[in-house]
Amino acid sequence: MSRCGDGGIGGTKPYAASGNYISRMSNYCSHCRFDPKKATGDDACPITTLYEDFLSRNRTRLKSNTRMGFQFKNLDRRDDGERRDIRQAAAKLKTEFTRKTYL
Repeated sequence: MSRCGDGGIGGTKPYAASGNYISRMSNYCSHCRFDPKKATGDDACPITTLYEDFLSRNRTRLKSNTRMGFQFKNLDRRDDGERRDIRQAAAKLKTEFTRKTYL
């Protein structure tokens, strides 16, 4: 997500990751109550939810990047209802974060 802000000047692929990737590459998630493979539900990983929402919202902008093919292939496995649920869950997470941060 951070690399996407410059329009691709600083890198060819947005530097963003799902909770599952973070879990595999580190021990950051080892004591977390969330399931890094899930984007929706009570035990869904907020990082995965926000990551998949980011991909969905920025698909048009990123689809021509061949390095993003695998990520979009995974996103395409979800049906319309699941993608809608991810958007709603991400909006809720953003609202909760904003309230906690600024109030």
